[in-house]
This record gives sequence, C-alpha cells and structure tokens, in this order.
Amino acid sequence: MGSQMREGANASLAPISPAAAREPIQAKPAIVRFSPLRSAFLVTYCTIVILLFALPGSVNDWLNDLPPNAFVETCKSAVDTIEKASEKIGLAQLYQDARGAFIRLLPRRH
Repeated sequence: MGSQMREGANASLAPISPAAAREPIQAKPAIVRFSPLRSAFLVTYCTIVILLFALPGSVNDWLNDLPPNAFVETCKSAVDTIEKASEKIGLAQLYQDARGAFIRLLPRRH
C-alpha cells in the first residue's frame, strides 16, 4: 500500500523541460465575485463616500438644519475634517469645475 501511494504521488509530478523552466510564469489576475446584494451595497456606499468628499458643504448644510445635540456636533466635526481633506486633494474643486461646465452646456431659459 505504501508503494502504491508513492507511485501515485510520483506519477502526478510531470518532468519540466529546461526550456519550460526558463519561461516566465503567466499569472492570472484574481477575480473577485460578489453577490448582487453585496454589489449593490458596495456601489451605494462607495457613491455616498465619493459624494461626501465631492460635496462636503451640502452635508454640513443638512447637519445645520438638524436640532443640535452631541451626535450632530460630532458629525459636523467629522464633515469639517472631510471638507479639509477634500480641499487638500482637490476633489471639491474638481466637482465645482465639472458642475460649472455642465451648467454652461445646458440651454438657457428666457
């Protein structure tokens, strides 16, 4: 029985030619597959995060309309930090430029 296992193990090892050993191994990219529910969740929350960085002033305006309490104040502090980060990386300005270009493309109403 031990010799059969040894033969089976050795039989699965194919000899490698010297030419094949010199060729680079072609790695296949990893493909991650998500369920439809998880995909919807990721798209929704990624969109919210992108919009939060692109429009932090809107969130701040919305928070100003809420009754003041500890949670709202904490959120305002977080949004202020996000607003500074957005300005630092230039995302807020990029959004404003794109918005201005879009508005200029719209037909004017008289």
